[in-house]
Amino acid sequence: MKRITLPNEIVIAEAQKLIEEGQDVLLRVKGNSMLPFIRGGEDFAVLRKVSQSLKRWDIVLAQDLNGRLIIHRIIDITPECVTLMGDGNLGYVEYCAPDGIIARLENIKRGERLIECNTSWARRKAIVWYHLRPARRYLLAIYRRIKPL
Repeated sequence: MKRITLPNEIVIAEAQKLIEEGQDVLLRVKGNSMLPFIRGGEDFAVLRKVSQSLKRWDIVLAQDLNGRLIIHRIIDITPECVTLMGDGNLGYVEYCAPDGIIARLENIKRGERLIECNTSWARRKAIVWYHLRPARRYLLAIYRRIKPL
């Protein structure tokens, strides 16, 4: 099968149209900022139009204040600003306006498996991982040795 790589702007623009029409969109994730929960180049994100209010620990596709498109987890949300952080980041956060949220990640497709992102179990894992920030550098190093990228 022939593989074509398109610029993010083209792919996301088309994905946004489909999401607004109420369709789920499957996008291959690039980058490692969401390790260990989402593996760049291997996993696919199942994105859906936001139909209910967003909550802390949701994973979203957003355009940050610098115009970059990111898939990160909400770590704080106010009416004026959403604070996002990648699970693989050691401390760096991004910010976006509430209207900068394009879609919510519903599932992760890994091979034939579909992993739900919004269960109470998934949220508990995210909370524990968030509180392990001081040790993430070491935990991610171990993870990368066990599961090479």
